[in-house]
Amino acid sequence: MTPKPKTAEGYSRDGTDLAERVLLDVWSRLGDFREHLVLVGGLAPRYIVRQAGESPFSAPPPHVGTVDVDLAVSLTVASLRTYQSIHSTLVETMGFEPGRGRGGRDQRHSFIKRVGVTPIVLDFLTTKYGGPENSLMREVEEHLSAIQVEGLGLALKDPLQVHVEGLLLEGGLYGAMVNVCRPGPFVVLKALALEKRGEHKDAYDLVYVLRHYKEGPESVACEIPEEERAEESFQKALSVLRARFESIGHDGPVKCGTFHHSEVNTAAQAYAAVQDFLNALR
Repeated sequence: MTPKPKTAEGYSRDGTDLAERVLLDVWSRLGDFREHLVLVGGLAPRYIVRQAGESPFSAPPPHVGTVDVDLAVSLTVASLRTYQSIHSTLVETMGFEPGRGRGGRDQRHSFIKRVGVTPIVLDFLTTKYGGPENSLMREVEEHLSAIQVEGLGLALKDPLQVHVEGLLLEGGLYGAMVNVCRPGPFVVLKALALEKRGEHKDAYDLVYVLRHYKEGPESVACEIPEEERAEESFQKALSVLRARFESIGHDGPVKCGTFHHSEVNTAAQAYAAVQDFLNALR
């Protein structure tokens, strides 16, 4: 997996706009599978915050964006057959290339769409299952796999329905209701990702959602049902947040500050947002 840029300057509006167009292209072509797909990852925050509506106090700053499209896949037994044509749709109809791993081998969970000189990565993710402890991948069908991600089951439950409209890659406006991860599960996924890979962008993403969803961290906390708070992945995420955001000087706030080149102010805001979220859950 290619490391993400450590600062906001590594992301661009043009790249994010292309990622959105790729999302819309995929959504327009995979109509039979939409009910089993949920948008997670770095493209989700802009829609999570947009769905909540503008704050009565001020409009949120724009999210820095991404050049990746991450889709969570629901792998219920009844839906397994529906995935058999995803690979052919992406590769043969839409012109995606299989991602390449070390040694040039195809990555069956990852597809690349080259738009001019910009590669947009489409990844499929799914829930952990009772297979080998060290297994990273889960096979969906012969040509398609998905990365197993702890906590993804929360993201697949009752996703937000967000209207997304924009230009398709070949031109023409297209709009659709897209399934987007709720704010609570998004924070869980990003906290667990921060613990696993320590990316600056993961810290930024989770703090962005906490600060700018509705009235802030308390709004995120109050929408998390009690049964989800009892989930093991949720409790692990809270442990990560407590440890990585224990003080302004801990690496969570520091990563947020470094991401924006304004260490003191941004780090303080990140620390406050996470502490407010944790306190609201008590």
